[in-house]
Amino acid sequence: MNVLSPCLEPVSLATSSLSTGVTDCQGASLQLPAGLEQSSKHDVLIARVQVIGACCIIILQYALLQIFGIYSQEMLTAGEANKLYAAANWGACALAAPAGLCFDALGPAWSSLLGGLFSSMGLAAAALALARPSPSIQLASAGYLAFGFGATLLNTVGLLAAVRAAPPKQSGKIAAGVLCALALGMSFHTAVHAKWFRGLPWQFLQYQIIYSIFAGLLGVLVFRSRAWTLAVQEDVQESREVEATDSSNSVSSPWSRIRGILSAKEFPWLAAVHLVPIAFSFAWLGNWTVCAQCLHLPSQDQIRIGLSLGLFSAMGRLLCGLLADWAPAGRGQPRMPPNKGRQSVKGCVGMELGFLGSTGLFLVAFILLLFDQRRWFEAAMQLMCLGYGGVLCLAPVALRSGFAAEDLGTVFGLLYQCLAVTFTIFNWAAVPSRHCAGSSCFKEFFVVSGVLHAGCTLWAAARLARSLKRKPDPCSPRPAQA
Repeated sequence: MNVLSPCLEPVSLATSSLSTGVTDCQGASLQLPAGLEQSSKHDVLIARVQVIGACCIIILQYALLQIFGIYSQEMLTAGEANKLYAAANWGACALAAPAGLCFDALGPAWSSLLGGLFSSMGLAAAALALARPSPSIQLASAGYLAFGFGATLLNTVGLLAAVRAAPPKQSGKIAAGVLCALALGMSFHTAVHAKWFRGLPWQFLQYQIIYSIFAGLLGVLVFRSRAWTLAVQEDVQESREVEATDSSNSVSSPWSRIRGILSAKEFPWLAAVHLVPIAFSFAWLGNWTVCAQCLHLPSQDQIRIGLSLGLFSAMGRLLCGLLADWAPAGRGQPRMPPNKGRQSVKGCVGMELGFLGSTGLFLVAFILLLFDQRRWFEAAMQLMCLGYGGVLCLAPVALRSGFAAEDLGTVFGLLYQCLAVTFTIFNWAAVPSRHCAGSSCFKEFFVVSGVLHAGCTLWAAARLARSLKRKPDPCSPRPAQA
C-alpha cells in the first residue's frame, strides 16, 4: 500500500484552484513592501502552492492525536487510555481559545514553533511518566494536555494560514485540500504504526515526538520566508484599500472583539456544529475500538476500518470543499458593507447544502446502528467519517465568510473552547462499564447522539430553505490584515 501518494493530492488541488485566484486589486494604487511590486502571477502562484503544501504537512501532526486509540491499548487499560485521550483533547479544545489568540497576536511562524515545542515536550513527559516502575497517570495526563495544546496550535496554523493564502473565491477548495491532508494523515500514521511500530508503543511515541518537532520547524521556515509574504500579497493590497476607504475602522480591545464575535448571528450555528457533530467525532475517533471489541469484531476487521476512516473523511472534505464554493446562478454569499467588519454567509446554497448532507449522513449512520450494530458497524463508521469530513471542511469556509479576517484565530479558538464541553460528555459516555459486552453497551449512547444530530439536520434544512429564498447578491470574503 502506497500511503505517500495520496498526500500529494491536496497540493495538486491547491495548484488548480490557486491558478485562478491572482487578480489585480481594484481602486487606488497601493504601496507594497520592497521587492513585491514586480511580482508576477506565476511567482504568487508558486508561493501559494509552497505555503499550502507546507500547511498540508504541518496539519498532519494533528492526526497523531486522532489515532490515539490505535496504539493506546498496547500499553494502557481502556480506562487509563480514556483518561489520557480526554487530557489530550482538553488541551486541544479547552485551550483552543489561547491558541487562536496566539495565532492572531504572534503570527503563524511563532505559533508553529510553540506548537512543535509543546507537542514534543508533552509527549516526552508522558512517555517518561508511563515508563517509570510505578507509572503516573496524572503526570502522563499533564504531558498529553501539553501535547493537545501543541497539536491544536499546529492545526490552527495549518488550516487558517492556508485559508488566508487562498484566493477568496477558492477558499472552500483550499480548505478541503488541507483538511483532506489531515484525513489522509490518519491513514498515513495508522499505516506507519501497522508496518513498523505494531506492538512497540514506546518507539511510536518517539516517532510522534520527531514528527512534532519537524512540523514546528517547517512552519518557522515557511512563514518567515518570502513565499508567505507573496502568498498573502493580495490580502495586503485589499486590506490597505479597505483601510484607505473606511476611516471608521478603529482598534478595539480584545474583550470588545470577543463580545462582538459571540453576538454575531452566525456564531450560534457554528457553535452547534462544533458542539454536536465535530465534538462527537473527536470523542468517537478515540473510542470506537472499545465498541468494536464489545461487539467482538475480528482484529483484521478493526484494522481495515481504521485504515478506511481517513480515506472516507478525506472524501467528505473534498466533496464539501467543492460544494462550498458553488452557488446556483444569481445566488452567492451576500457581503455586508466594509464598515460592518464581517459578512453574512446566508445565501450560499452550496455551503448550506453541504451542511445538510453532512449532518444527514450522521443521522443515517445512527439509524443503521439501531437496527444491527455488528452488521452495520463498518458502514456506519464510514458514513460518520464522510459526514465528519464534510462539517470539518465547511466550518472554516463559513468562518472566513462570516467574520473579519483579523478575528479568524480568535473565533476558531472560541468554537473549539465550546467544543470541549460536549466532547467531555461524549468521551465519558463512549466507554461502557467494565465487563460489558454486546450491542446493549452502546445502544443508549447511539440513541441520544442520534437525537442531537437530528436536531442539527433540521436546523441545516431550515438554513438551506432560507438560502434558496434569498435574493441574489455578489460575494467575496473580507480581506485579512497583514
